Amino acid sequence: MSAGAGLRIAERVVRCAAFAWLAFAAGAPAASCDVAPGEVAAVHERHMRALNAALGEEPRPVARAQRVFERLLAANGLEGRGYALRAYAMRGFNASAIYPRGVALSLVAMDDDVSDEELAAVLAHELAHLELGHALDQACEQWRLARSPLGFLDAAREFEREAVDNPSFAAPFARLSRAHELQADAFALRLLQAAGYAPLSLSQMLAARAVANPLAGTHPELAERLAALAIAVAAVP
Repeated sequence: MSAGAGLRIAERVVRCAAFAWLAFAAGAPAASCDVAPGEVAAVHERHMRALNAALGEEPRPVARAQRVFERLLAANGLEGRGYALRAYAMRGFNASAIYPRGVALSLVAMDDDVSDEELAAVLAHELAHLELGHALDQACEQWRLARSPLGFLDAAREFEREAVDNPSFAAPFARLSRAHELQADAFALRLLQAAGYAPLSLSQMLAARAVANPLAGTHPELAERLAALAIAVAAVP
């Protein structure tokens, strides 16, 4: 077999593997544990209130971001999910999935210099987290690591305190979070393509906007994300 033929076969194997992984991610079930979904939502709302505390109220998303968000929902048949676009006053270009139905953008992420394609890319990534049930998976892992007789709300606070002082304690959670980021990246490509945005816009957005992660270890390195996305993009029909 020639070297060229071997490379072509290897490329096909990689594409097929990426395609199968995308299909798995699309149907990945949420973890099952003793954590009540309402308690997970309460923890997410606590974080939102803390981020917006300096403003005294939650800011409103800009109209352009809302239009891009609604386009993604409509194109992917997600209008009935009850998803809502929200905003927070976090520094820098950031976004978060707010369980169970919120996607929050930082005010900087909605500036005029942010293109519609970049907005779509970051929104699709956060929608993917919601569609794949990652918040419940992560809550189950936090509960496993930091159980509390007072319930999950107290366990989540204890986990956050311990994780700051003892990175090895949170290592299993960090590994799960990094895997979720790669899954959300791959799933987001489908959402983007269905809405008429180029799947490559996610890679371009990450390359242009990614900054040092304040929660070190919970996200893969940029080079790893871009390499995984290159494989996933090649598998998109």
